[in-house]
Amino acid sequence: MATVFGNNSNKLVNVPSDLVDAVDNGPLQVFTDSYEAAALAQNSVIAIAKLPPKAKVKEVVLAWDALGALTTLVCGDAGDADRYITSQDSSSAGMARLNAITGMDYTASENDGGNDTTLIELTLGGGAGTGTITSQVFYTT
Repeated sequence: MATVFGNNSNKLVNVPSDLVDAVDNGPLQVFTDSYEAAALAQNSVIAIAKLPPKAKVKEVVLAWDALGALTTLVCGDAGDADRYITSQDSSSAGMARLNAITGMDYTASENDGGNDTTLIELTLGGGAGTGTITSQVFYTT
């Protein structure tokens, strides 16, 4: 059985280890947050992370309690409300990860077409929501 390498892994095989961290804009960092919603109104926005300018988003993970009948969550920023996670049914407890291609390796900016995309946001849809929402945003700088 042979070991084979993907295109980018192959490029790193003979790179000194002290340079590997710098290849993708530095070490992986995580911004963790939680919010306890209490009858939070439909279309409310919850800021879950403030990234440094030029941070490259690698992963977003959300988990939530059953928030209420017909409720949904999306995750994005001022430029695109569902840049990272498209509409998720939050009427029962659940979890979601980055699932929108627009968010994969997206570089946050303080002025992206007039929008501050460094503030990562959740939007509650469908109805009022009550329960805990936790988040983790993984990024490099």
